[in-house]
Amino acid sequence: MPISGCANRFGRAGMSCGVILARASYDGGIVVSGSVLPEDLWRVRLTDQLGERVRLMIVRGPRMAGKSTLIDAWLARFGTHRAVVRIPGGPAGATEYWARAACQLGLTGAVADASASSALTAALGALDRDVVLVLEQFSDCDDAAASDQLIDILRHCPRVCAIVETRTAVFTTAQLLATDSYVEIGPEQLCFTVEEIEALHRSAGVVATVDACERLHRTVRGEIAPTLLAIGVAKRLGYPAVDPRGGLAPEYRARLTAMAEEILSDDAVAPWRRVVLRLAPMRTIEHDSALAVHVSAPAVERLGLLQRRFRDNKLEYPAGLRASLLRIAHREMPGYVGEALTDLAWKCVSERRPAEAMQYAADAANWPLVAKIFGQHFAQVIDEDFDGTVRVLGTFPAGRAGEFPLVQAARVLLTGLSEMPLIDVDLPTSDPELVEIGKGPDAMRIAILATVRVIGLRRLGYCREAAETAAQAHTILDAMFEANTPHLDAQRSMLRMQLATAFGLAGQLQDAATQLQFAFRAGSQVVRRSAAGQLAWNWALQGDLGRARDWLHKESEQPYPPGRRGRTVRLPGLCATALCHLENFDFDAAEAVLAQAGEPEFREERWAVHAYVRSLAALLSGRANEGLDWLDRTLQQHSHYYFTESACHRLLTAMRIDLNLAAGHANAAAAVLADTGPSTSPALLLARGRAELLTGAPEAALAAVAQVARGNNVPPRMRIDALLTESAAQLQLSHERAAAECWRTATALAGQSACYVPFAFLSAAQRRSLAELSASTPAAVPADIAVFPDTELPVVRLTRRETELLQLISQKLTVHQMAKKLFVSTNTVKTQKRALYRKLDASTREQALTRAGHLRLLNEPSAESAQASAV
Repeated sequence: MPISGCANRFGRAGMSCGVILARASYDGGIVVSGSVLPEDLWRVRLTDQLGERVRLMIVRGPRMAGKSTLIDAWLARFGTHRAVVRIPGGPAGATEYWARAACQLGLTGAVADASASSALTAALGALDRDVVLVLEQFSDCDDAAASDQLIDILRHCPRVCAIVETRTAVFTTAQLLATDSYVEIGPEQLCFTVEEIEALHRSAGVVATVDACERLHRTVRGEIAPTLLAIGVAKRLGYPAVDPRGGLAPEYRARLTAMAEEILSDDAVAPWRRVVLRLAPMRTIEHDSALAVHVSAPAVERLGLLQRRFRDNKLEYPAGLRASLLRIAHREMPGYVGEALTDLAWKCVSERRPAEAMQYAADAANWPLVAKIFGQHFAQVIDEDFDGTVRVLGTFPAGRAGEFPLVQAARVLLTGLSEMPLIDVDLPTSDPELVEIGKGPDAMRIAILATVRVIGLRRLGYCREAAETAAQAHTILDAMFEANTPHLDAQRSMLRMQLATAFGLAGQLQDAATQLQFAFRAGSQVVRRSAAGQLAWNWALQGDLGRARDWLHKESEQPYPPGRRGRTVRLPGLCATALCHLENFDFDAAEAVLAQAGEPEFREERWAVHAYVRSLAALLSGRANEGLDWLDRTLQQHSHYYFTESACHRLLTAMRIDLNLAAGHANAAAAVLADTGPSTSPALLLARGRAELLTGAPEAALAAVAQVARGNNVPPRMRIDALLTESAAQLQLSHERAAAECWRTATALAGQSACYVPFAFLSAAQRRSLAELSASTPAAVPADIAVFPDTELPVVRLTRRETELLQLISQKLTVHQMAKKLFVSTNTVKTQKRALYRKLDASTREQALTRAGHLRLLNEPSAESAQASAV
């Protein structure tokens, strides 16, 4: 009996991208699946969802959605031991449809009128093996009775399961509940995920970054045919089909348009061409909109051109198809398309749907309208449609973005485009004047401009000035709150998140916490998640682990968005979680969280948060050299955000000093300290005190950390660290009472804050001695942990003249030349040279230079001066 094989109905676009299906084999009139698919298209996440024991599997989607490909993948995986009966599609009533199925089983004599489904039920029930019915294009059957009859077949034939390929919803809820088990895969689930797009690129031998894959996914939503087409184009061109601004490569645009033309020329679609193009401007096809062009929306859906969204059951064109249809419609009826898109934008504005309105305005290339909508509703559009907002801002013409400061700032923050101008905002300096602005009608506009200036300042490295402007914007926002403007809460919360980042980068953690708490109270779910994660990090960094864990719990109650925004939102919370694990000295758990966070992204302003925790993990777990290598490489990769004014610069400089000390490189640590010069930063004072302590200078260590140990508003982590350094220094000086007092105070603070990492910075012997002297022991600290060497670190200190002489030796000057430069005799140079060689334990020029290089005694350009020279 001739039966159709496992044909691939994916369309020419799919075939051109290498989807290969082997011819099916036959077994007594029953097709046994023998499909062979590339592994990337098997998509285990979907075949697993369909499962092996599900009785009714519904795969619904428009043309070129990959329905047949998924079905063939399932058959290749689970159908090898089952008989497969394929029932071809095509317009038909229920009786004719089941008659086709009966013919596939050789039951032509038993089919007459309404007996077709009954004969089929009896024949299937009599089979002694499991059977899979594959109902192709079941939506072509225009008789509602066919659905009931399929449910009846499944009810009476327990060894039969059915896979229904359809373009429309063909079952009622009652019918589905009548089956033993069912699964429905809709058009949105059929689309590729970003991870699958990455795998497809690798399979095709195309190099594509995560950003490039996300851009492609954002542009065509992972739809099968456009995605595979883009990968094929990228392979030929050698670069992504979607550029960083969201623009399409000309060849890709042409191929998408050709694919749409091919669909429009299909025999079933050609009579509907004008209707299809007139509907193209609409993002969702409403009943009234369809009637306006004298057609019903379900009729267009049955053509396979529309898909029904899961979240609201509305009909829409697939993204790749709609963009192509718009281009064709612009060409064939240009006046209509532009006017229709603008009218739809204003309609959405009036119906309080700004996100959709902004999309329509962008489709119409009405950029002033896009800017106006975004300026008035930026918080709502970002929360409701982040991917759409990124796409619109990316395609906003760069030459016009400067006219709209908020648009340009948002482009930088959301798309990573580096085009941040520094706008001027004339703000008064007195609080009463700022409060008056906050109570006025222009308050939100001025607050937005001030925040845009804050963003520009901090991204250019002027962290102190950014924090000062943020304080002024904070006063305006507070006055707006007191003026009772709750309708602006969402926008205020989003602005406060930007102010918090500025305060955090300037090291003003308390001010940052204030902004984040305001944002958490009044923000959207995503803003609340981001604020909670940043607050958790804020408190974890300060050493208040109880508060940090409370905010981590609040963070876990809020959802986070997918993609890059999700990773950005989750980063502070993940780093806070890792720091909490380090406080428990659970290094494996901390490493697992850091692995989940991945490598710091080059455009992430908070990259130093990740860098600090990862370096601290290496320091505590005895991998100082590995941590140094990683940190140095990371600092080079993020030099564009490694500003001397930022708190991260001070924090990571202190970490470099600690890592060098832990690795035994005392001279390297001293060189880093020398580069920083005098500083009042608590982090750098602690690092200086630790370096002095470990190199045998306890008095200098006490002088360095005194301000931190007894200063005002010092975070618990730093105060505990300073007290422990004091206790160890006093112990070296045999001041036992003072040492015990510092130890007791540090232990009490640690008990209150649950911050125990600083105790690991003392040796085990020092901790035992101090515990005996004070009769108090921090139980949370493992007895055998010690970060720094137990013995005094050797350090080579050169006089100024020796340093000058070493530099001249490195220039390969002769003794006479050196004497001339130093204005001394050659004998004096020889004497000083011998003394220098003795200090370096060297006997030749080469040995001396090698040893000096290891000890960091040769003057090298600092990271900042090297960066400035490069510029």
